[in-house]
Amino acid sequence: MYGLLGALLWPRGPKQLHTLLIGWTGPWRLLLFTMGFVPLFIAHLSFVCKHQSRLLSKYSNYQHGAIADGTLKTRILVSVVSVLTDMCGHHIPRVESFDGSCFEFVGLQRPFLRAQSWCERGGGHLAFILNDETQQFLQKHLHPAKDWWLGLAPAAPNFTLDTTGDGSLSWLDGSDVSYNNWVNTPEPASACGYIQRHSGFQWEATDNCTQEYNFICQFGMSP
Repeated sequence: MYGLLGALLWPRGPKQLHTLLIGWTGPWRLLLFTMGFVPLFIAHLSFVCKHQSRLLSKYSNYQHGAIADGTLKTRILVSVVSVLTDMCGHHIPRVESFDGSCFEFVGLQRPFLRAQSWCERGGGHLAFILNDETQQFLQKHLHPAKDWWLGLAPAAPNFTLDTTGDGSLSWLDGSDVSYNNWVNTPEPASACGYIQRHSGFQWEATDNCTQEYNFICQFGMSP
């Protein structure tokens, strides 16, 4: 009711605004408008923030295919989500393209399996580092004081985790780790791998995949 009343009383042009501000009825009309507008705005902002994670997911999914072309639609979408992020305080993932893939640097902290699920929702997976060129590219975009999950785990083909318990780390598609940048040789019981903080971006393995780290997603680029 207050919102409708405030909208009806709000001035429609400069003359009305002038009258509102200097007339004896001005403070009362302004008060009525404020009583209607502020609760309406707070309710709307609450709804937007509640559903923003879904919006960010859609934004990221779109961005993976369009980030390279810099289209107007992409730029507008980036601007809109940036405004919402400033209001709601959520993180917008950064996406960079390299060697036919898009890499998303997610500042949210998640356990290994939840990080992989995040990437899968966008059609990707935790990042693979198959050569030194990719390693050098990624570390340019990483914060050195944070740990970052990679797509390293005992894995079987088709991105399923290996439950045989042999402890041999591979990339999540089942391919061997032919290139590596380990700080220490992984222990047989290691269950997942990450880029370790303050190590010069070298990798470490752990048997505790429930730790919450930042992570890197990798997506194929749309043609």
